[in-house]
Amino acid sequence: MREVEIDWMFRGGAAALFPKAWSSFVGQLDTEEERRDPLTAYYMRLTSGDSARRRAAASAWAQWEMAVAGRTGSQLQVWDGETWTSRSMTDQQREKRLERRGSGHPPKKQRPASRELEDGHSLAASASHLVPSSPVSGRVPGDDGSMAQALLECHYSMNAGFLLEQPLLDTIDRIRHIPCIMVQGRLDFVCPVRTAYDLHAAWPEAELRIVPEACHSMYDPHITHELVGAVARMEEVCA
Repeated sequence: MREVEIDWMFRGGAAALFPKAWSSFVGQLDTEEERRDPLTAYYMRLTSGDSARRRAAASAWAQWEMAVAGRTGSQLQVWDGETWTSRSMTDQQREKRLERRGSGHPPKKQRPASRELEDGHSLAASASHLVPSSPVSGRVPGDDGSMAQALLECHYSMNAGFLLEQPLLDTIDRIRHIPCIMVQGRLDFVCPVRTAYDLHAAWPEAELRIVPEACHSMYDPHITHELVGAVARMEEVCA
């Protein structure tokens, strides 16, 4: 966890991609001074002696994290002049197919997927049954687990992950001889793909796999698929 990643998540970087969720996140804070440094403001709330204040802060923290870590980018968001609504693109595609049928036009034929793609999706789907379906942590915003997670993340972010002053990448030579497979979601906006590329530049011997449709969580079926495959390959390498 580097300062650049902390800044991205809690000092306005990710806000450029999720302005609505960011507005809600900082909207929980009372003053302009707090909104300029939301990480510190949330730390004060999460360590407050007021349980209601802690719970409200944890809920807002979890909502922000889920907005950035989840698949909200795949939804069509519409402001109708009064309220926001969200609709999945799957719903949009389904409606278009129904419209085509009603107009008398035959539906477009789908091109068959490759065997590799079919197998990959099958494995990912199978693996998804082994883990929770939540894109983040399986926690409900506001429950005790969510409060503990928010405090833990905030505490580590406030202290730069408790890392030494010397950057980790400067000492990567100590482990470059170890076989490694790195898996990174292309659509991971919590830990942006830039971080994976920085690690790759310092550790070119390691294999880096950028998963095109995957987000942040290991519970994402695409990530799960890659992790299962990586573990199987590492088992062979280390046998």
